[in-house]
Amino acid sequence: MLIPDCNPVPGLPTSCGVIELIQLAVNIYNFLLGFMAIIAVLILVYCGIRLFLYQFEEKPEAELEAVKLTIRRAIYGMILIICAYLIVFTLLWVLGVQNGPGGAGTVRGFLNSFGFPI
Repeated sequence: MLIPDCNPVPGLPTSCGVIELIQLAVNIYNFLLGFMAIIAVLILVYCGIRLFLYQFEEKPEAELEAVKLTIRRAIYGMILIICAYLIVFTLLWVLGVQNGPGGAGTVRGFLNSFGFPI
């Protein structure tokens, strides 16, 4: 769920606050990382098709080098995506927002650990 479950009307018991704002930022970040990973996989599929068809080009050597360069860049992009996710996940885990590997931690617990009664 991208948008946290809260009531936009202030003053109600379920109204939106700082917790929901931080949770929204984390949700958007995770969504964008997933979207970028899908794009990287689609680029790899496209490169696979180009690699299969490169022999029918007028200059197959130049096409092969272009495909290799694109595959290399797509793999670098996937590595960057994985590293970005691991860095942010580890940071959230150390700060107490995530409850460990695969855990579904809460922002509420993180803010309570710093003395913000919520």
